[in-house]
Amino acid sequence: MEKLKLLPCPWCGETPIVNCYYNNYWIDCTCGVIKHVKCANTADAVKDWNRLNTTGKEREKIMKLFQTREVVDGMINCRKKPIIIQAKVIDEPFQVETLEGNYKTGKPGDMLMKGIDNELYICDRDIFDRTYDWIV
Repeated sequence: MEKLKLLPCPWCGETPIVNCYYNNYWIDCTCGVIKHVKCANTADAVKDWNRLNTTGKEREKIMKLFQTREVVDGMINCRKKPIIIQAKVIDEPFQVETLEGNYKTGKPGDMLMKGIDNELYICDRDIFDRTYDWIV
């Protein structure tokens, strides 16, 4: 019997993890982008996961792909809740370890921000200025 090779995550390139709980098998990646469907055995889970390593129309059969500026029917207007967060201008290049475990790099003048779960993240200064007001 041929042993199936588990392919890397098509989004981050890392090696995914095979999970089993009460004879339900599934594969997900530490990047958190994919939480895959449960299967009856490891082989089916690997085959299902490996289908994600396709491109173009084949991937669209598996997962809907939205383009960055696509007009999506059914979108409803909403407003951000008025939640107070913390921010600081950083005047030199810097990096932040993300919740996904990789690092993002900020430019001089970008904002270092602390979110509602105390996580640090980077916000481009232009986006910050259009989205937030300082509380004094």
